[in-house]
Amino acid sequence: KLMKMTTLNIIRMLPLDRKFQAKLLEGFDKLDPDQKFALEEIVWDTYQAIYKLKLQENIGLALLRAKSNQEKLDEDFYKRAKQQTEKDMETDFSQSAAKTNISDVSTKLESIINQ
Repeated sequence: KLMKMTTLNIIRMLPLDRKFQAKLLEGFDKLDPDQKFALEEIVWDTYQAIYKLKLQENIGLALLRAKSNQEKLDEDFYKRAKQQTEKDMETDFSQSAAKTNISDVSTKLESIINQ
């Protein structure tokens, strides 16, 4: 069963500085509605961007497997790639996130909680 994705779960999985991550998690409920909205938007946009990259990677890998008859190109092909991506996002999200430039995200988040 897949873990439920929440803003706080995504923050926990992002490869952020540990002290900053703890500050975000502890202060999340104390943020005003505008700050919380801005923070959630950045966190979810980051998650979606990483998800899209991972999905593209998984579709590419599945197409390679299909080329060597190890994967079927049927009506469920895309569905299987999405399911694999969801599983991957849960198990190695932080590795995938580490491959993307997370410093911009970190800077944006910091500016929100320091308002």
